[in-house]
Amino acid sequence: MRKFVYAVENNVATPKYVTLGPVVDGLRVVTAGLTADDVVIVNGLMRVRPGSKVTPQEATADATAAKDPTVRTN
Repeated sequence: MRKFVYAVENNVATPKYVTLGPVVDGLRVVTAGLTADDVVIVNGLMRVRPGSKVTPQEATADATAAKDPTVRTN
């Protein structure tokens, strides 16, 4: 099964297929499929659909991992 994340492009959710690497300090490494400029959706994933409008809110990886333990797995 291919792994993907939802990225935000022009306030629209867009799936991006990624290649996953090891877990480092409790966070999964993405080895391919994203750039440093990509904005990735990490909260509210059950409501996101491809092409849906979103209102992004900035968060850091540390803050997100502390609030949402699912970020640390898979």
